[in-house]
Amino acid sequence: VLSGVAGLSDRSLLHHSEGIDGEPRFRMLETIRDHAVGMAREAGMEDALRDRHLQWITDLFTGTEEDSRRAGGLAVMDRLHAELGNLRRALAWASGVPADGARVTLGLRTCVAGAAYWRMRHNNAEGIVALDRLLLLVDPLMPGGTATALTLASIPADVVAFARTQAMGLRGAPGTTTQPAWIHPMLDGAIAHFRAVGDRRGEGRALMQLASYLGYFRDHAPESRETALAAALAATGAGDTPTVAFAHCLAARADLREGKDVDAGARLVLAVELAEASGDTWATANSQMYFAHYLYCRRQWAASATWAARHEPAGGAFTTLALVIRADVGIHTGDFPTARAFLTRLSVGIASGHLSLTHAPLHKHVQGQLARIEGRMEDASACFREVLTSNLAAKELVWTQSCLVGLAWIDHLAGMAAPARALLARALSLDPDGSSLISPLPAVVAAVAELVVATDAGRGSLIWEMASRLGDRARYMPMYAQDVARITEVVDRAREEHGTPVPSVPANLTAADAIAECLEALASMDATLEVIT
Repeated sequence: VLSGVAGLSDRSLLHHSEGIDGEPRFRMLETIRDHAVGMAREAGMEDALRDRHLQWITDLFTGTEEDSRRAGGLAVMDRLHAELGNLRRALAWASGVPADGARVTLGLRTCVAGAAYWRMRHNNAEGIVALDRLLLLVDPLMPGGTATALTLASIPADVVAFARTQAMGLRGAPGTTTQPAWIHPMLDGAIAHFRAVGDRRGEGRALMQLASYLGYFRDHAPESRETALAAALAATGAGDTPTVAFAHCLAARADLREGKDVDAGARLVLAVELAEASGDTWATANSQMYFAHYLYCRRQWAASATWAARHEPAGGAFTTLALVIRADVGIHTGDFPTARAFLTRLSVGIASGHLSLTHAPLHKHVQGQLARIEGRMEDASACFREVLTSNLAAKELVWTQSCLVGLAWIDHLAGMAAPARALLARALSLDPDGSSLISPLPAVVAAVAELVVATDAGRGSLIWEMASRLGDRARYMPMYAQDVARITEVVDRAREEHGTPVPSVPANLTAADAIAECLEALASMDATLEVIT
């Protein structure tokens, strides 16, 4: 083999380079490769060669699955990333039609083993597509597929169960959108299989993914928490500590959905301790990310940035989210040079392919906030509108609200009051109870006050006091410092001109009451302007 390869290289039919691990790598010109494939096909060897190639890829990914989640895992993932072209060709062969049970089995095993690679080094969206394409061939639960019970029977039950579990695992990565309904029965099937064969490890992981799925629906928070705790119990019985840590993160997310901040914090501290003790870098980065986001939601800026820095070295999506959080903290605390520095690192990382493109909308949101603060309104508007058309906006209402508020202020300052009112009404209607933990509600209400005071000084003053009561003006400073100063001046001037006293706002003002008052005021403004027109 070596002399044959050397001969081809000497004749420039192969190009030699050194891989990241120091091993030699060879690349063939596409025309030469096509000719070789044609010769293999004529000799009846093509299928056998492609099968061997697929087996090699499967062995590579399954053989490094555990190593990729341990210390030094980023080097392992760089080694896997070098084979991205080979991975794509192998999975394309595995998902060929008509379905071949042996090939689909190898493809599914590769996709399951490659979860850490797709999430932390490449793009989980590509992993989702590859796994779905294989499941469409063999799993009757996949809508629009060609599978039958007979083709499903040609795949080992364990492989199917883990593939069904991973179908949610990849979708549950940070930044993905709302989940398809068919995931639920697939996870139910995986859980039933693992229980039937007594596989507590598999049961714990499938239950964890079911908890993740349920967590996407606000009204399923109690069920999500209960399922997550059941996953922790099963995983504890199997000695699968990383899954126990994951499960506690999901239970904490359910707590946050219900406003149980203290419970969520305690669970996340436990999750971090368990993950770090396990030595699993993926679980550790995941729990640190959840904890950093929790601190961010509670506006503990310095602590949030510190924890984000801890999971920044994990790579891929985790590094991207860490940089986003640290840039956003810089904006919230008024440290704009630091925010720009982290945004630059994000841009470079995403452009080079080392950071996850999935989180580009988050990057754009932070860029938009910084541009608005710096007075670059056209840039800010473009960023906000791009986020609003992204998958991020479909999943996380808080980012949608924040972009709508930014656009409303831009329109208002440009003298376009009617579009500004429409944007603010839309932002308020997204969260009618004001229950989102990181809702920019004080900023939304403040923006409404500035609009309303122009036509109704008394009502505008009332809404401005509500904004202050909801979170103190410091709650949205210095990120909104310029806006707060401007609104204060506008409201104070209106009070002086109209002799309007400072209204009294109940100390127990609820977010829902403030939202209702704002919506009513905006509707009243529209009606008044219609009459004038």
